[in-house]
Amino acid sequence: MFNKKLCWFSVCFFNQGPSDIKRFKFDSGFEIALTELLVPLIGKSKVLFFAHNFSLGGTTSFRGGNNSMLGIKFGNRNEKGLLIFISHYEGHDVSHSYYNRRVGRFGFYVDFL
Repeated sequence: MFNKKLCWFSVCFFNQGPSDIKRFKFDSGFEIALTELLVPLIGKSKVLFFAHNFSLGGTTSFRGGNNSMLGIKFGNRNEKGLLIFISHYEGHDVSHSYYNRRVGRFGFYVDFL
């Protein structure tokens, strides 16, 4: 019927920076990819995927951040191809330039890998 792949990760960080940033930060996430779910198009396979990342850290108190992606990749999973996905992010500033600022973003992306 279809093949699926599930990846899970968790990481802990210990900060030695400014005293107003919590010393502990936790990241965890997963990705599920469904292969051979759709009919190949012009000899290329398609991979439908969903990925989510949760991070816990902060300044005066711990606050969570979430990043979710849902998309399709035209081409094999570990090779070059066309990637089309939507993404939602809510959490600390993405570039970490403002470590105490919270942001929320939603976007549609096309990427050539």
